Amino acid sequence: MPGLLSETSLADAWCMLDSCMTDLPLPFALIDAQFRIIMVSRRWRENYSVEGEVAGRSLEEVFPGMYARYQTHFARVLQGETFSAEGSLVQRRDGSSELIDWTMSPWRKQDGRVGGMVFFSEVVTARHRLDEEIRYLRTLERALSGIATSLIAVPFGGISAAIDEGLGEIGRLSGMDRAYIFEFDSGRTSMSNTYEWCAPGIESMKARLQDVPCTSVPWWMSRILQGRDIVINDLGEMPAEAATEKAMLESQGVRSLVVVPLTARDGQYAFLGLDATVQVREISEHYVSLLHVAGRIMMNAVLRRNAEEAFQESEARARMLLENAADALFLVAADGRIADVNSNACQQTGYAREEIIGMPIQAIDDSFDFERLREEMRRNPGSVVVTVEGRITRRDGKHYPVETRICRFPGRGVPMAVAVARDISQRKDMEEQQKALIFDLKEALANVKTLSGLLPICSHCKKIRDDKGYWHKVEKYIAGHSSASFTHGLCPDCLERQYGEDEVHGDRDEGTAES
Repeated sequence: MPGLLSETSLADAWCMLDSCMTDLPLPFALIDAQFRIIMVSRRWRENYSVEGEVAGRSLEEVFPGMYARYQTHFARVLQGETFSAEGSLVQRRDGSSELIDWTMSPWRKQDGRVGGMVFFSEVVTARHRLDEEIRYLRTLERALSGIATSLIAVPFGGISAAIDEGLGEIGRLSGMDRAYIFEFDSGRTSMSNTYEWCAPGIESMKARLQDVPCTSVPWWMSRILQGRDIVINDLGEMPAEAATEKAMLESQGVRSLVVVPLTARDGQYAFLGLDATVQVREISEHYVSLLHVAGRIMMNAVLRRNAEEAFQESEARARMLLENAADALFLVAADGRIADVNSNACQQTGYAREEIIGMPIQAIDDSFDFERLREEMRRNPGSVVVTVEGRITRRDGKHYPVETRICRFPGRGVPMAVAVARDISQRKDMEEQQKALIFDLKEALANVKTLSGLLPICSHCKKIRDDKGYWHKVEKYIAGHSSASFTHGLCPDCLERQYGEDEVHGDRDEGTAES
């Protein structure tokens, strides 16, 4: 009876152990001293994708090469030691491999001798990959922070080189072979590769990809304009409607790529992309998210570059207008000193450019009134132009009159003004001549009286009626209304009536002059 109870108890104990081993949510195996598997847990089977009966099979049969790799550890465990490790590589019979964390501990028989080992192990391939990706993404985050700082601090004119350098940093950290930015024209009818970095030995595509018609890549364009990412781990995964784009990428040697769209508030479109040409790459969602951050950093740099180029173009146009203006132009700083001039200002004042820059404007043009300009600008914050007349003092001390127009100038964060001084010497001379002529005319007119309009005259006595109704003799009226004076005599007809025809004619015969 005790023997039967002992056997029954032993059977129950074995069933209990088998049940625990099978259902326990831990991946472990019970192995004897000859490295044969006694039993395994369900979790162990799942982790290593082992099917069929494993009890009685050798560990080497299930995991080829494992005995040779861990022979020393096995021997020491059988001596009673315990070992553990993380991230060990094991290979399955199908040739695939996994990373595992494991612990080997001895199990003992009733008499205390080591009967084998308990092998706890867990597949941590996915976890290790995630840990590696997290470490990589953190490295990329730090790099992006550095890129953003450098792009902000880069001096005027160095943006383009800094963008290329930033693309190179992103490309190297990503393990990709080519990084680039494409920009669209204002109508989004074409796109051009404006920035590019290539790993050593990788062919540049920048020269080939200028003014590419957007209609030639309809699938690509539809995704970019919708703000959707393009992630291609393998070109074979591209949809049928992207056949044109697939052929173009194959011609460039692309095997994997990722592209994120970039947009600005002013409607400007661009995209940032990275290509893998040496081998196929698997691109994670976390990486794409970080690439969006990189894209925003790069887009801000591109916008800053565009603003600087527009400013440089504006400055070039302003300089051209400045130098070709017929008037003298003075750029004046907030302290009233001359910051810049055009060539006409130098010619008209007699100063060399290096001499006149830094001089107080009022030493040159005494009509410049900075305080008045400031007051006008305070009253009217918009565009204000103050026009005054003054005079320019030349280097030789001579003066000439000018009309100066003063207005605000958009300096680089510093309030400035521009004064356009026009030489009005000729105008002043003409004005003086005009004044003299007017004076002479007024003086002449003061001595001249004229008659005009209708004069009421008596048809019989020839008297003229004035404005007050009085009648005056003709000579008195005319003398009072003009500068004319009268001398009296007789006309031929009156002479004849007065003295008779014979006397008059007789005088004529004698050659006397008519009165």
